[in-house]
Amino acid sequence: MGPENETVAFCLDNLARLEQDRGQFAQAEVMFRRALAIEEKLFGAGHLEQAKSLDFLGDLYSAQGLYKQAEPYYRQSLAIGEKTLQADDPRLATSFQKLGRLCFRLGRYSESEALHRKALVIRRQTLGDTDPSVISSLSDLARAYREEGRFREAESLVRRAISFMEKSVGMEHPDLPPLLNNLADICQAQRRYSEAESLYRRALTLNEKFLGPEHLDTGKIIHSLGTLYLEQKNHSQAESLYWRALAIKEKSLGPNHPSLATTLNNLGQIFLLQNRYVDAEPLFRRALEIREGCLGREHPDVATTLNDYASLLKKTNRKSEAKEMAGRAGRILAKNEAAKLTRQSVHVKALMDSSQEIHLHTK
Repeated sequence: MGPENETVAFCLDNLARLEQDRGQFAQAEVMFRRALAIEEKLFGAGHLEQAKSLDFLGDLYSAQGLYKQAEPYYRQSLAIGEKTLQADDPRLATSFQKLGRLCFRLGRYSESEALHRKALVIRRQTLGDTDPSVISSLSDLARAYREEGRFREAESLVRRAISFMEKSVGMEHPDLPPLLNNLADICQAQRRYSEAESLYRRALTLNEKFLGPEHLDTGKIIHSLGTLYLEQKNHSQAESLYWRALAIKEKSLGPNHPSLATTLNNLGQIFLLQNRYVDAEPLFRRALEIREGCLGREHPDVATTLNDYASLLKKTNRKSEAKEMAGRAGRILAKNEAAKLTRQSVHVKALMDSSQEIHLHTK
């Protein structure tokens, strides 16, 4: 058959996905790129097979938290799909959803909302309201609403998604925890802490049952529960949960993923509140390095870490450094305009205030 044919490209893609699942990202990238080159040679630019490999490359970068690197691949794949597929093709909805999730992670919530709306319209028209992919789109759209402060709309969507899910698969199913976690985040954002804790614990129990106590999704819920306790000033319980979440995330994602930076930053916040400045500073420094590398220097999460780090510098009498860092954080906030600095934030003064501010994440 020769080294460059459709079967070889197909096998390369499958092998690359296996390598990606094993965390061998460099090897996976080489295989995905080789498959893409074969497809471009066989089919020319703009073929659906090319779109598939572009999508795989986007997934590969996204899995590593390299969201800015992933974006052009998702956009190229979507552009091919829009030219070659019918407007109501479910594959197009998948492309809208992937790009919408990426925009969400990059802090571009209004753009994320628009993309998830497109995905939802297609899926409802072709698959019906209770299809799992429709439920997934409802949950994604609710996340965007939550970040825009539209809590009532967000809660309505998630509750509808949970109702559809429970009616179709029952009260205990591995697909329920992400929806429960989403609803808990909405409750927490409105300081409905008792409701949020009940939902987080239900989600955690299900994940531990179906996925195990060391699974990444379990670790994310543990982190969210830690943030709930931190908002209620239960520092000891929050710290314990954050360390557990950090160990799970580092094992699953490696040392340089944005989700890891979120836990590092929140641990630093606990130490800052406890005046443990020597313990807090390396955590802020590491979180800042990861966020700048993965998300870019203008991302709202970068501003959060800059602001927390500035508070520490001020507390340790490094006022000129603190002023510079807080000023940069303020400029990022101004540039991002409507984008919130955090996914879940304590209600505190604006970034430009020189007093200490704490912003909590629940990613």
